[in-house]
Order: sequence, then structure tokens, then C-alpha cells
Amino acid sequence: EIDVYPTVLKEGTVPVTKENVESTFKEFLKEHKELFEVEPENLKMVSVKKINNKWYVKYGQYYKGIRVHNATVGLDSSENGKVSSYASNYQPNIEVPTKPSVKLEKAVEIAKETYPGKDPQGLKEEDSTLIIYPEKTEGKIIHHLAWKFMLAGKQTDPEIEKYFIVDALDGKIIKSYAANPD
Repeated sequence: EIDVYPTVLKEGTVPVTKENVESTFKEFLKEHKELFEVEPENLKMVSVKKINNKWYVKYGQYYKGIRVHNATVGLDSSENGKVSSYASNYQPNIEVPTKPSVKLEKAVEIAKETYPGKDPQGLKEEDSTLIIYPEKTEGKIIHHLAWKFMLAGKQTDPEIEKYFIVDALDGKIIKSYAANPD
């Protein structure tokens, strides 16, 4: 339990509104950044909901403008902004180049080569984005600059539709998974 007001709300006398919700809680994270071990300037709002008189605020982490895969910071607060809980998988100490040396087209070709016997020409890439991908290996985390995209065929086919995460510096496939896990 946290139970602390962001200072800007002056102990709850300033209301939380749709307009100030992002800045209010970002300011709160700034005030407590040693405690939470986050850099608020690397966070951008990804969702805000008000359900049953509670605010649920979620920020995504960015590194030099590039989204960090699945790295989020979430806060819940009462209607008047008193923060009650906090969850984070923020990635500290990222140091990676941000200029891809492998083009997206090349990464797509590399991914297509993993399809045995299927006609990879019919595959097209969708939903592509450059990300920072934290890979957990042997108890530590390695950050990659990576392309994330989906390959899909002309017809919807769960056998074929897959997401790929391909290292944008050396072209290695870091991970692939079915787009529609049952």
C-alpha cells in the first residue's frame, strides 16, 4: 500500500480530471523516482481508465523515442488521486544503438526463410515497428534494438500468422510466436 497524494493535488483538494491525469501522475513519479527507480521523462501514457471511482493509469517506457517491449509502469489511485498501488517492469540501464543496420525488408526476408515448403512470396509483413527488446538470458537482461512485425498470408491461417522479433543490428531472429495463440 502506498497511500500518497501527488503534491500537485494538494492533499486531494485539486481534482483529477481527464485533462490533468497524465501530468499529475507523471509528476508523482518524478517526486518519487528514487523509490520507483524510473525516469519519468521516458514514460508516455498508454492507457487511462476510470472504473468504480478509481483511476488506473498506465505508461509505456521509451528509450530515445523507441518503445521498450512490454515495459510499463502502472498506478492505481482513488477518485481524488491518492495513489494506492504501483506496478512496474521498467527497464533501467538500457544502452543500445538506435539506428538499425538491418533494414525492415531484410528482417522480413530472414523471417520468411523460416517457413519450410510454404510459399513465402504470399506472405506479407504487417504491424511493423522498431522496439527495444529486453531478452532474459542466464539471470541477466540483454537489450536489443529489434524489428517486431507479423507475417500473414493472403488467407487467414493460424499456422502461418506469426510475430517475429528480429535483431535490427545483426539480423538474428530473437523470438517468434503465433499471432493467435488459442
